[in-house]
Amino acid sequence: MTNYEKAFLDLLSYCEGTYGKSKNGYDVLYSAKPSELRVINNWTEDTTIIHGKEKWKVAINKDKTLFTTAAGRYQFIGSTWEEMNNKINAPMTKVNQDNAALKLIKRILGQNFDFNITNEAEMTEVSNKLKTTWTSLNKFKPDKTLLLYKQAYYKYN
Repeated sequence: MTNYEKAFLDLLSYCEGTYGKSKNGYDVLYSAKPSELRVINNWTEDTTIIHGKEKWKVAINKDKTLFTTAAGRYQFIGSTWEEMNNKINAPMTKVNQDNAALKLIKRILGQNFDFNITNEAEMTEVSNKLKTTWTSLNKFKPDKTLLLYKQAYYKYN
């Protein structure tokens, strides 16, 4: 994995609210209340635990009409997790989560996307294309996401 890819995945995890939480987000389940950390019990980097789908389902609004099964560092819902893992519910290992996120990003942005984002215009374009998949990208303006991305990139160099 390139340093650009690592930095972008850190940015995505930060936007999703999982960065630095528990086991750097890889074991985090969605919670409607950010102060209530929900985790995948007994998760390890080489876990055999698969996506819990319906078992991990939680309401995301007050009247309990909307639900999600989002899990892991990049908050994959069950169906997307399986889609990125060749139609199987693969173990939610660190490597599998990173690879699934990169695969999904490249599916949306193109296989030749190199993750080297140098300015706000590029970050805006990337965010606009990804924000229907990762709505958390809507939380920050491009200058903030670019700054976070660059900070993450410098951490790896």
